[in-house]
Amino acid sequence: VYISQNFVQTQSKRLTPIILAGHQIGVISGGIVLATASPYLGVKNMMLLLILLLFISYLIIRYWHTNNGISPYFRSGRKGSSRLKQSFEQLSQGLKLMKTSRLLRMSSFSLFFMVISVYVLAYAVNNIYTEQFETEESLSAFFGILTAVTGALALLIQLLLTNRLICSQGLKKVNYIFPLTSIFSFSFLLFSFSLPAAIFGSFNKETLMPAFAKPVRNIFNSSLPSQLQGRAQAIAVVLVIPLGLAFAGIFLLLTQNIDNIHNFLIIGLACSIAFLIFNSEMNQAYAKEILSNLKKRLFVPDKYINCFLQGNQKDVIKTLEQGVLSDDDDISIAYAGVLSKSAPDRAALLIPQRIKDSNDSVKDQMVKILQSIESTNSRDSLIEVLGTGDSHLDATILKTLFHSRHPDEKYRVAALLDNTEPRMKAAAIYGVLRYPIPELSEKAITEWGEMLKNEDESSYIPAVDILIPDFKTFYLEPPLKQIVQQRIRKMLLHDDKYCNKLGLNILSTWPPGSFDNIENEILALSKSDDCEIREACINTIALLSTD
Repeated sequence: VYISQNFVQTQSKRLTPIILAGHQIGVISGGIVLATASPYLGVKNMMLLLILLLFISYLIIRYWHTNNGISPYFRSGRKGSSRLKQSFEQLSQGLKLMKTSRLLRMSSFSLFFMVISVYVLAYAVNNIYTEQFETEESLSAFFGILTAVTGALALLIQLLLTNRLICSQGLKKVNYIFPLTSIFSFSFLLFSFSLPAAIFGSFNKETLMPAFAKPVRNIFNSSLPSQLQGRAQAIAVVLVIPLGLAFAGIFLLLTQNIDNIHNFLIIGLACSIAFLIFNSEMNQAYAKEILSNLKKRLFVPDKYINCFLQGNQKDVIKTLEQGVLSDDDDISIAYAGVLSKSAPDRAALLIPQRIKDSNDSVKDQMVKILQSIESTNSRDSLIEVLGTGDSHLDATILKTLFHSRHPDEKYRVAALLDNTEPRMKAAAIYGVLRYPIPELSEKAITEWGEMLKNEDESSYIPAVDILIPDFKTFYLEPPLKQIVQQRIRKMLLHDDKYCNKLGLNILSTWPPGSFDNIENEILALSKSDDCEIREACINTIALLSTD
């Protein structure tokens, strides 16, 4: 959740494997510390070490955000409604979406039975360990060694085997590994309730699950529509896993006084078989889910839409209108974009209607589409939304109102120039130049320059966003020209691909011969493995020499 709230999607995909590897190294280190320190410190005192390490983790995150501020990609919760209410809304929406996604349904059932089988297995192997080791210290030392070894094996398999297996054998076959080894673990325990069977059970749970089950589940989840992925995760964390834990806990509680160990092992085996069955169902639903999402995303190009309109194809417009009002946010945004170009009047009426029940991110994208329409009909609707979301959304709405030169909103501009929130300040600068307001022009240019000089992404990205062709006369002349060139050069040299693309997109509107010595940076990015960056480089060709 933290990663998804603080990084863009491309960053999270690149960084998550590194972070998970760090987690695995932490598991190994924790096992070594537990094995070596618990005989000397005592088991109870090890809990104090746990508290200390958690507090250090908190301080690291706190220190980072104190010095670097909030991530420019972070979105706070909606204003005007409680967080608890929002959580229930997200959960209920996720449950509704389960009806339309067979993959999500099968994945939820698979996770439910996996949770039960994993915790029944954990109970069985821990039973054996507590019988084998007489003292707390010897037991904790054994757990430390076991954790370090299984963690190291998991890391090695993740680095050397998981990716190769998925590439060579395919995702579906790898999806069968953990259910099959879980079935084997319970069979081994049924045959021999002993230390070797317990060690294999721990190997299955601590090594094979993180090495195979978790990566595969993440890939399956990424095939869902992006708007559905967060809600699928919410259903898993808030509903499916707690239900699985509750069933496992109640069942194990009821079997406490039963001497025959086979009772709970047979239940665990049955859950593992059910886990395997639902993984098979996931495999069948996987390809269909991808095809279904592709079909929803294949739209008729604008030039053909215009042809249809000339031929009085009212059905096309009706289909687009239905798409705008779709419950699926991705589909709604895509159809709104097409409708805004082919029937802007209809889009101006429908988009405000769709915005009312949307989250801040969807509202933000829809408002940007309305800005391109330049319709006066949607102004009142936007004013109603103002103040109901985060500052990012408010800034987008204000820029849209200023873009249309709404006379009643002009009074906001002067006050916003002194706002400490960068996006609101950028909106004010946009307003000063767009209306225009000559008496505030000098102050706006100064504030714009200060924002561009700031090394904090949350400050300079909003300032870069308003480097649009309409304002060329301001940023192609002193005092801004040199500051803007320095900032764009830094963005092209940045490690973040988002910054690279943003800088290149601005250069694509730059007049030929007006940017000093930028060829090397563009040529370096033209070799990027990201096709969007290479395409953006082509769009800057006017700034390159003939060679």
